[in-house]
Amino acid sequence: MKRFALGVAALAAAGLACVPSPARANAFLFTMNFTESGSCTFTGGSLFPQTCASTFESDPSTTQLTTGQVWVFTLPSPTFTGQVNILDPDGVTISDRLRWIDSSGSHSACDPGPNVTACADRLIFYSFDDVTPNITLGSTPNQPLEDASGNFQFISTGCGQTVCNTYNGVSAVPGPIAGAGLPGLIFAGGGLLGWWRRRKKIA
Repeated sequence: MKRFALGVAALAAAGLACVPSPARANAFLFTMNFTESGSCTFTGGSLFPQTCASTFESDPSTTQLTTGQVWVFTLPSPTFTGQVNILDPDGVTISDRLRWIDSSGSHSACDPGPNVTACADRLIFYSFDDVTPNITLGSTPNQPLEDASGNFQFISTGCGQTVCNTYNGVSAVPGPIAGAGLPGLIFAGGGLLGWWRRRKKIA
């Protein structure tokens, strides 16, 4: 499910690709660590590591990318809206997309620019290990690579400093569950049959 080619870049020209970062006032820089399973922590300002709020829900964006469930993280500080693609190690295939949205679900309401106040309060993590996009995904100006283990890092720009918000994500493909699959089913069925025959013999 994870393998599909990049779509045309027309969506990027339509404003779908922006670089989220914090506003210069009433906000603080932070580092956010999150995973495909919904765990999330952050540090920033004078705050020690804290847990982020997260929910697993239908895509809350006004322009939905999928009909499947996605992880939505509450941002610790307002940022600009926008989105980026996370690419597989091949540098071509889109593995994930991060999208910063405001309270109405818009990912372009406060794109970075002069005299723009940051308004994004949530980050959507689309993992294409788990969901399929219902539109053709275009390229975005910022496309960090994930490594073979699914780890990636995106450092935003546009806050007037050398380093802005840092996002460390993990989008690892889940490993096989022990005992799952056809062998596990056969083993379980054999055990059930043996139990039933013993019970019948005792009766």
